[in-house]
Amino acid sequence: MNLSYGTFDALIVGRRYYDGHTQTGEDIELYREPRNPYDVNAIAVYSLGGQMLGHLPRWLAKVLAPCIDKIGCILKGKVTGPGNVYVTPIDLYIYAPHDASSRLRKQLDAYWDMWQLTVPAPANGKCNKSIPAENTGNRLLVISTAAGMGDWIAYLVGTRVTRVPCTIRWIVYSRELPAVYIPDYQVMFVCASDAAYLLARASLDCWSHVAVDKTAIGESQLAMLPDLAPVLCTKTTFFV
Repeated sequence: MNLSYGTFDALIVGRRYYDGHTQTGEDIELYREPRNPYDVNAIAVYSLGGQMLGHLPRWLAKVLAPCIDKIGCILKGKVTGPGNVYVTPIDLYIYAPHDASSRLRKQLDAYWDMWQLTVPAPANGKCNKSIPAENTGNRLLVISTAAGMGDWIAYLVGTRVTRVPCTIRWIVYSRELPAVYIPDYQVMFVCASDAAYLLARASLDCWSHVAVDKTAIGESQLAMLPDLAPVLCTKTTFFV
């Protein structure tokens, strides 16, 4: 029997390429597309009526595809807002056999804690979305790698584990995220390969600080990102 391991926030991306329509509260279906010519990890999203709606973000599909392929996880979802022509917000539910918990936790690594997954899933397993009004001027951009971001996320989640108040709203940047939504997040993680793309579309005023994760990126990779030079010169930057 498959059990729910938890619920977490996600997005349907690529909406502009498909004609399917959604309504808030609508259930959706998710299927692997291992033969997708653009991404072997692709996970497609459909309405219950069979209309193609888009895909999960590439970074998220890379995390979840092995869980489906190797462990037999099942993904279900529900639309949580109206979205726009680019993205639609959803709640994502992950189901797996009860005896798969150790394999699933090992496969997800830091994302297990990031999404606060457990067996069985608690009723309040969703991440806190609120941003204290007094903190809206303190925003951090973290430039790292996919692996490096896992360590940062584990730290944020760890503050909840130790019962230190944590009401930070954060997101892993995807190119499909419209620039207008960027100021909604107090902490934004971006892969080094996408950093220049992000900074070309968002004002540096969105962040009070920039952190370059040199433990994950390394000097040689950093030298290959000349477009970041203006940022490193104009913003208060932490090299960690």
